[in-house]
Amino acid sequence: MTKINATNLRLLRVRRNLTLDALEELSGVNRVTISRIENGSRQNSRRHTLEGLAKALSTDIETLTGPDLNEGSPDGPFSGRKSQMNVRMADDARNALALVALRYNVKPAHILHVAPFLFLWAAEESLRRRQKHLDEVANQWDLLGKLAGARHLSPKLQESWEADDLMVAEEGSIRARDLFGLKIADEHLREEYEDSEQNPFARFLASLAADLGDLAEFEHWSPYWDGPGYTLGQNEAERLTGGNAAAAGEIVHGYAPLHELPREIREAGPKAIAEWATEAGNKTRETWKGLLDELEI
Repeated sequence: MTKINATNLRLLRVRRNLTLDALEELSGVNRVTISRIENGSRQNSRRHTLEGLAKALSTDIETLTGPDLNEGSPDGPFSGRKSQMNVRMADDARNALALVALRYNVKPAHILHVAPFLFLWAAEESLRRRQKHLDEVANQWDLLGKLAGARHLSPKLQESWEADDLMVAEEGSIRARDLFGLKIADEHLREEYEDSEQNPFARFLASLAADLGDLAEFEHWSPYWDGPGYTLGQNEAERLTGGNAAAAGEIVHGYAPLHELPREIREAGPKAIAEWATEAGNKTRETWKGLLDELEI
């Protein structure tokens, strides 16, 4: 369970002129639960509560659970020049940033600076490929309609209103820059569709990772989760740990946060770093196991 910042929840609700009843309807979270979170009497919330409230308030989980928002400042991506960004990076993402910087000998700040440009490219290329695929399907339907064979059979052989509905839904999603396909009705999705792994943007990023071979693997991304899941930097992590693949894995997966690596251990060399990474990884797992045990009680 995770604690929602009561101040942020109330501020976001008020900014959107939502009553408790209205937020209940939009989020699927009981108004009593929302009220208890806002007045501080409910300390922790389940995952589906976080996701429902974040979606209804057009925000993200990090904002709901992060530091207090200012009354006069926006809760979107814009902020004053001198203010800190209200963004928290997961340990695996912070490690990935450090490992990529190490691989290409660039500053981590420069990678962050170029990130919006690269995301823009990825987003637009993902939409462009979806449109290209849709156009290819439409062309095939046109060719099918021009076939001269089977004249004794119903035109249904060459037409499908259901396919038209699917294509209209996909085209509307693309036009709305709906990267994750959230605007596509469930009835138009495959029965085995799994949002975090099979949404259009996650599949596109997974295809990019496949082109990189063993340099990276993209696993999932749902806008209702904390962030995307991917792994990279195994080679660089092994350089840090003197070829210790297991210890390197603790770093790559964020179990051993590099920003917590003591200076004296870093200066002691690869063997010491490997020992630290292994110990840090074991501690992280023990902490998570304790949290899971508490949830089961």
